[in-house]
Amino acid sequence: AKKHKLKLVGSIEPIKLDRVTQNNETDVAFLKRLGKEYGYAVKVTATQIIFSHLDTLRGLPSVMTLARTDIASYSLRDTINQVYKSAKLKHQKTGDKKLVVYEADGGVSQSTKTA
Repeated sequence: AKKHKLKLVGSIEPIKLDRVTQNNETDVAFLKRLGKEYGYAVKVTATQIIFSHLDTLRGLPSVMTLARTDIASYSLRDTINQVYKSAKLKHQKTGDKKLVVYEADGGVSQSTKTA
């Protein structure tokens, strides 16, 4: 985190490592590999590196649940070498035909707007 001037977010249980080698991989890929090996999700934003314990995340209540009938189409992309500044999701409410827009910046908060 210090090397890339990022704020460390989240807590990590103490892990004893004798030696770990970074083999021809970016710093982010290396951290993601170690995180996966020890049960953590790793996310890097423009200002933060976030570690989340996977078992803890799985135990939290859902923020939103989508049914297949709620989605007309989708595409997902997992990126290790690119960090996006924001994401935007738009959908039209079936009942009143209002456009609903969800936006998330590179942090951990999200906003909801009705257009």
